[in-house]
Amino acid sequence: AVPRFFVIGYKEGEESPDQKKQEMDSVAKQLYDSIEPLLAAHDVDQEIKECALSATASLLSFLHANLTPEQKSKLLSLLLERLTNETTRIAAIKTLSTIAAASSGSDAAEKIDLSNVLGEMIESMAGFLKLQSRSLKQSSLEALDIVITNHGSSIPPEISQELFSKLSVELSNLVVDSDLHISHLSLRASISALKVCPGCGPSVKDYILPKVLDLSSSPLLQDLALDSLLAHLEQVVLSNAVDFSVLLGMLRGRLNQESLNKNAIYNLAQCIAIISASTTPENRQGVVAETLATLEGSPTPEDPAEIKKVQLALLVSGDLGRRVDLGTIPGVTEKLNTIYMGYFASPLEDLKNAAAYALGRAAVGSQSVFLPAIVDALENNTEKKQYLLLSALRGFIQCSYQQSGGEGIAASLPVIMPHLETHSSDAEEGVRTMVADCMGSLTCMQPAVMLPKLSKLAEDHSAIVAEGGVVDPEDAISKKNALVSWTVATS
Repeated sequence: AVPRFFVIGYKEGEESPDQKKQEMDSVAKQLYDSIEPLLAAHDVDQEIKECALSATASLLSFLHANLTPEQKSKLLSLLLERLTNETTRIAAIKTLSTIAAASSGSDAAEKIDLSNVLGEMIESMAGFLKLQSRSLKQSSLEALDIVITNHGSSIPPEISQELFSKLSVELSNLVVDSDLHISHLSLRASISALKVCPGCGPSVKDYILPKVLDLSSSPLLQDLALDSLLAHLEQVVLSNAVDFSVLLGMLRGRLNQESLNKNAIYNLAQCIAIISASTTPENRQGVVAETLATLEGSPTPEDPAEIKKVQLALLVSGDLGRRVDLGTIPGVTEKLNTIYMGYFASPLEDLKNAAAYALGRAAVGSQSVFLPAIVDALENNTEKKQYLLLSALRGFIQCSYQQSGGEGIAASLPVIMPHLETHSSDAEEGVRTMVADCMGSLTCMQPAVMLPKLSKLAEDHSAIVAEGGVVDPEDAISKKNALVSWTVATS
């Protein structure tokens, strides 16, 4: 805390630059003289060793510019020594992580130079990934991501390629669905390595990509691990580590697994969508053309393998439409809208739900085409199709929030709300439940706008006659008001 206090205090003070530097140099020297002997000592309590490491992190994070090169070199060499000691290595890893993170976003001139120890530091932490201790693996992976992100580019190319290629081998062994959090951290470290050293792409392709493909079709994949897997695939494409057509073929090949369940197909669609959104416009148009060819004018297949293929095509079209505006490709959005509405009449629930999923997500990227189509169709379809359309609308609302926050959905409220209010008194409970979900999601995103609307809606339909707590079926007004109130309360 002392080094940080001096840095912040002097930024706000009125002393001259020379006075500031002299005083900070003096403080840095005094702190160094106090910390260095304790950091170097071997015959002190464990708690003192860890406190010395924490103090070193603060000193090098905030006052490294006021230390001499010899002092910094001494502290960093002692940190490496602590890194190799079994009793202090986790504390040393956290210290190195703090020092590396302190320079995040700083000017190059303000960053501490770790070049003398960076290679050995990364090698040591990569070695820890082989050990059984989960806490050691987790600390090492978190630190590797930070260190590589902030300082990896300072490693000479002739060294970095070999270093990060070796790291890829160790990371690959941790990308498994039995520990999704460790998989997430491993993938983040691999992404950072690819960003600073695209030359390690062949190693990523040989060692990590097979594990990524296995994980992509796992029924357990979700949350942070899924996000990191998608980001990894995106970086693989951006770094040209794998040819796009080869990677696309690998992902599509996962569809042939007999054990592939519904969740895995949805995840696989996101994988294909992310690489298609990250590649060249020519490759992307090729994927769109193949998707349309699979869907357009195709009757519902009977072969289970073909059903999965159509389901995947529907999901990919939606996830890709969420990430890019398919309206930039002439005629595509109109064709997809017809396709989605057509599959609502499919006898297979999987294809109906996939079409609703795709329609809602495609509306995020091409709102001007798909959102009016959704709300207009709500007034001209059966209850079953209304449920699917409301499911698509809910998907649009939630995905809009994920991509652009609460403000992104604000402009759509005048289009959406009249239709939700109309169907808030629907006789079908499933439809009302979906309306309530949409209203609830909108309220979380735009509480200042939605809460008064819901309050007024409930107030306008508060006249309910229910003798004995039961509404007379012949009392149409009370019946409608009761349904609206139920929907508002449920939202």
